[in-house]
Amino acid sequence: MQISHGEGLFFFQKGTILDTSGSQASFLMQSKILTKRSFVNMSRDIGYYWLRLVIYIFVAICVGSLYLNVGTSYSAILVRHVPFNPCSWHLY
Repeated sequence: MQISHGEGLFFFQKGTILDTSGSQASFLMQSKILTKRSFVNMSRDIGYYWLRLVIYIFVAICVGSLYLNVGTSYSAILVRHVPFNPCSWHLY
């Protein structure tokens, strides 16, 4: 066991210092493990899972209502463009 001193605190270390250059697992393996852990946590707290699902559906409906009946014609696209580009307001 090694004892090192740093800024007034003592740190106890076992063995050697690990190489911190990167992860040993591939991206797919990390994704698989994190997804599995997420599902385990969600299954332990069902109320939180359903609350998040309801909030996501509510946000999706709100954002979707912004684009309801906006039209796909050329003039409808130009009208949508005006409020977001103040430099082109003088053209209309």
